[in-house]
Amino acid sequence: MKGGERGGVLNTLETQNFRQYYKAILSIELLENEDDTSDDSEPMCEVTIYMRNGSIIEYKYYFVPTSTRRSFFTLNGSGEFYVNRDKVLKLINDTALVLKDEPVNADALE
Repeated sequence: MKGGERGGVLNTLETQNFRQYYKAILSIELLENEDDTSDDSEPMCEVTIYMRNGSIIEYKYYFVPTSTRRSFFTLNGSGEFYVNRDKVLKLINDTALVLKDEPVNADALE
């Protein structure tokens, strides 16, 4: 999902591969609580998740690079936390693998 690529239609995933992908997503942890210093920069990654449980709920995650090690994180437009930039890069790479129906290793570095 580099250079403005968008996800396509996602076919039914093999359960174990989805678990690995989801585990990798959950490994993105909040590092520090600080003010936003991203200066409205372009996000390195945008993730939109639609939950369907009778009504549609939309979650928009943005990861804006602020240094070589950190990325500012917002959820639905608000945020005050930084995350590890390498974890965001892994999310980008793993998403590309999932969309190609290739295996994801949640424990891999990238």
